[in-house]
Amino acid sequence: MESMILLYLVTGALLGGGAVWLQQQRRLRHARQQIEAADEATRQTIKNYGAEQQRLNDELNSQQQEIERREQEITTLRERITSLTATLEGSHQDFRALSRHLEENQLQLKQITAENDKIPELENKLHQQETETARLRQQVTAAEQQRRALEEELATAHGELEECLIYVEGSHYLPGRVVRDLLAAAQQRPA
Repeated sequence: MESMILLYLVTGALLGGGAVWLQQQRRLRHARQQIEAADEATRQTIKNYGAEQQRLNDELNSQQQEIERREQEITTLRERITSLTATLEGSHQDFRALSRHLEENQLQLKQITAENDKIPELENKLHQQETETARLRQQVTAAEQQRRALEEELATAHGELEECLIYVEGSHYLPGRVVRDLLAAAQQRPA
């Protein structure tokens, strides 16, 4: 049960981490496209600026304002790149931490799987022990029945022995019951 909860937590963490990573990748790609577009526009502007320098001399003030605006955009984009780079580095650190955590969980999962692989063998041993226990119980029951039969046979033989003839004085044999009755009667009579 705990392993399933752990598996769900790890899976959730992986899916969440993957979603965050994909979102960051999309943002980074979009930022790169914007940077490339801005760089391309800047390159094009600089390229055109050299070719059209004479024509632009008249418009120098307006172009200087345009350059300043573009420089502000570039500064803004660079700041954004720096921010995105820091965010990306944080995401990489989070990813590495999640990777380490995933490796630890995979190691635990391997250990649990190895222990679970032992379950059929242990179940087989338990079944063998239960079979052996049932066999021994049957042997004990049979031995108990034999003991009772022997006790009954012994009691019967003992009773038969008491009923046997008893040698009495004068070399006479009398049945055991008669001798006992005579002895009991003799003890009851006053001397």
